[in-house]
Amino acid sequence: MSFFLGLFLFFASFTFVSADAKSDFDYQYSKHRENYLEYTLYKKDYLSNPTLDNQQKALLSAKQSTNTRELTRASFVAYLRELILLNQLRGFPLADTLNANLLAAQQFFLMESQKTLGVVTIADLDKFNLDYQTEYTKHERYLKAGIVGHKLTRLKYFALKQDEVIKELKNKIPSTVSVRVFERLETLETDLTTIHTKIDNLSNYLITEESMENTQNEIFFSSRVEFLSEIRSLQLTWMDKLIDLDLNYAKI
Repeated sequence: MSFFLGLFLFFASFTFVSADAKSDFDYQYSKHRENYLEYTLYKKDYLSNPTLDNQQKALLSAKQSTNTRELTRASFVAYLRELILLNQLRGFPLADTLNANLLAAQQFFLMESQKTLGVVTIADLDKFNLDYQTEYTKHERYLKAGIVGHKLTRLKYFALKQDEVIKELKNKIPSTVSVRVFERLETLETDLTTIHTKIDNLSNYLITEESMENTQNEIFFSSRVEFLSEIRSLQLTWMDKLIDLDLNYAKI
């Protein structure tokens, strides 16, 4: 039972944690929060007392806040990419597409962070923000799809592990058991096929142009989280049935 229990506990955790990538994101996010708070204070000072000195302080803090915002986004995308790659699903269309799209997004955010260093005047900042919005929407879509896609790749990884354990269990069931036991095994195989189909259908749709456009909808995350939860519930129920068969009928 140790193999099945280990698999169950692994699934319960749902994600790996990469210390380096996660630490970098935490650092950049913390730094951005500090810079943004500083910016709001300097902006308030400038609006209440619009001197040249206060204007320069507000501009510099806006520049720093924008720079760390982009570095935070880039580090989050890097963390997300690493989580997806850890699933070792190369050749799975969703994983390959997500990795390519997120790499493009990561490079975009890093490039934009470098551009902020060239901001010297308010006009420079205005131009940066205007140019930024032109490209940002596409990469924001990649990021949102990546968040959902990461969960899907975890579910797919686990489903592939389920393929392995059902094969192992079949080899452990004695031929002398009742027909009912073999029918339960067949039901497990059918249920697993259904799980794979649900994962693959959402995976294929997630990377379509229609789905990418829908990332702007308010219900984008909620509707997909509901579907992900349904699949995860099916997998947990499947594991319960598998463990019951293993406990009661498998050869030791």
